[in-house]
Amino acid sequence: MPIPVGIRAAFQLEDYGGRIACVVTPEVFDSTDGYVTILHEFVHCYQYETCEQTLKMQLDIARHAQEQGNFMWEIEHPFPYTAVNFIEPYQAFLDALKSEDHKILLSSRKMLKTYLGLHDFEYMVWQEWKEGFARWVENLVKRQLGLLENKGGINPPFSRVSFYAGGEAFIHYLSKREPSLVNDLPSLFNKLQLV
Repeated sequence: MPIPVGIRAAFQLEDYGGRIACVVTPEVFDSTDGYVTILHEFVHCYQYETCEQTLKMQLDIARHAQEQGNFMWEIEHPFPYTAVNFIEPYQAFLDALKSEDHKILLSSRKMLKTYLGLHDFEYMVWQEWKEGFARWVENLVKRQLGLLENKGGINPPFSRVSFYAGGEAFIHYLSKREPSLVNDLPSLFNKLQLV
């Protein structure tokens, strides 16, 4: 099966013994930014190889999806992105990260957990951890290289990509207070569940 142009992903390959692999198409090698994108995907490989499965199985949403044979839940989960009860506290959360207002950060996370319920909250945190950490590493490298940072998803309308941006911002906030967290992915995951 040919790989469509523009693919940048990390996933298990049957031909690779079910191991995780970074899959990209050749044009990614045409720019420095493309190499940083490859690094982002290698971060996902690292997550998978070190702790992803263990962390994922702590989530009711992941266990339920596995029981149902739903292997696309991370991409296809019907999250209520357009609900006012989500938009307002998530925007407050993002604003609190910018202003470093811990009190509002905590209250907005509590509101999100209350409104979203178990599966939606777990989904949000999972995306913030998995994609947010990869985005955090990506933008750390981009800053070092003088490249424009990836800020996709930071502004409404919210989507799954908003959790990449929100996760990156939350990880940045937490790492300023506890730098060792970025070297301990399970502890980082636990901190992202902060309420």
